[in-house]
Amino acid sequence: MDTIIIGQFKPETLGDSKEELEMLKEREMLIEAVASSGFPYQIVSAKWPRDTFTIYKDNIYERKRFGNYADGGYVLTRPNFTLTCSELSVNDKGERESEEYRYKILKKLYKSHFHILPHLTLN
Repeated sequence: MDTIIIGQFKPETLGDSKEELEMLKEREMLIEAVASSGFPYQIVSAKWPRDTFTIYKDNIYERKRFGNYADGGYVLTRPNFTLTCSELSVNDKGERESEEYRYKILKKLYKSHFHILPHLTLN
């Protein structure tokens, strides 16, 4: 069974928006519900965990440990295949890795049949 990643962040300023404070309350309720259900979960300090983590076959890949190749917003994993967006592996300087290098890294990380989708986001 996959682990549910729940982002629990602290408001950065006292003047945060009403929507953000409501989001915090919703996350607290979600944590309580998941904990009482018995599902495995992990709390991370990220507002949008899907943008920094990917879960694949019970392994949690964290973006800062695996470069942009663990960017959950650009990786969609399924048991038999993995889809990634062409924006995957764009580093902090805006440089993109070569297509050959991307395939090599993705094969090493996900070990499955995968496709790189050009100019598409999975958000």
